[in-house]
Amino acid sequence: MTTPLRLGIAGLGTVGIGTVKICQSHADLLTARAGRPVVVTAVSARSRTKDRGVDISGFAWEDDPVALAQRDDIDVFVELMGGEDGPAKASVEAAIAAGKHVVTANKAMLAIHGQDMAEAAEAAKVALRFEAAVAGGIPVIKALTEGLAGNQITRVMGVMNGTCNYILTRMENDGVSYDTVFADAQALGYLEADPTVTSRASVPVLWDRKRHTIVSNESSEIIRMFNSAFDGITGNSLDFYPQDLRAEIDAINPGVYDDVNNGVYKTGFAQSQGAYDTAVSALFARLDKLEERLSRQRYLTGDRVTEADWRLFPTLVRFDPVYVGHFKCNVRQLKEYPNLWAYTRELYQMPGIAGTVDMDHIRTHYHRSHESINKFRIIPAGPAVDFDEPHGRGA
Repeated sequence: MTTPLRLGIAGLGTVGIGTVKICQSHADLLTARAGRPVVVTAVSARSRTKDRGVDISGFAWEDDPVALAQRDDIDVFVELMGGEDGPAKASVEAAIAAGKHVVTANKAMLAIHGQDMAEAAEAAKVALRFEAAVAGGIPVIKALTEGLAGNQITRVMGVMNGTCNYILTRMENDGVSYDTVFADAQALGYLEADPTVTSRASVPVLWDRKRHTIVSNESSEIIRMFNSAFDGITGNSLDFYPQDLRAEIDAINPGVYDDVNNGVYKTGFAQSQGAYDTAVSALFARLDKLEERLSRQRYLTGDRVTEADWRLFPTLVRFDPVYVGHFKCNVRQLKEYPNLWAYTRELYQMPGIAGTVDMDHIRTHYHRSHESINKFRIIPAGPAVDFDEPHGRGA
């Protein structure tokens, strides 16, 4: 009997389970087309017990997709997890290194790492096959690859994300041109303000819903806009940038930003011992100064909460749960600074603030986003931080 082509599938979402079903229900057709049976040997996903509407009990199971990619009993590794880095990238690289052919539908990963993966696959003498879909689900890569064999392709047009249905429906039902309906979609806010931009997205962003454009993506500007620009709408007249304290606030902000807000990132992403030593020293020197300042006064500028305090707060509230371990900011924990720690708890306990702090999301985001410093994206169990503990700083 002809030796079967053995698949290892990583990711059992809609596409992964669909692949399993096709292999099971169209086994005879696949055998006829491939000249050999195509069978699923092993799978990997986040949950082994989830009901997916298909029997996977006959497949070997791997909790780790990298282990799946390295199994001796698979010939082709099928990556259907998604994500530009993390387990998807690691498992594809492991499969190529182990001499396995790879099939993926991961556009994001290929857009960033595709060249390196293709070169690795060529060196390993294995195939790297991929497919993508745009424009309402039309497979584009296969069409281009096969079309180029006998045709000259001069232009490719594409619309990303949820605009596809609108674009295609208007073109089909109303008989309007692509350029016309594209402009309509942009005017309605279905497309970004400048669809030619290809830079990475950043947050925060203040978005003008009427003009469909970005007002600002600079947090220092946005915080001042929110301070007063919408008072007539909200009826909130709190002023965190009062005229009599502006000079002091403007003097405090740069050092806090450079050494603390940005300092934790310079420390965490340092790529040399010298860069790390410089950043971590500046960070804790600034924290020492802030601790001393708060030993003399309640807030950074005196007896009133200002913009300076709110700019510092997000870094302080994340410090022990994330930055101490994840970014190696571990000379001291925040709770070892009596004044800074009480000050952080006081700000956290002010009306409306605690609800903006989602610590589960903060932990998950940091530890799963930075593969370069947390390769396996493991989320630590602690430390437990009680921001509701009485701060003892008066009423």
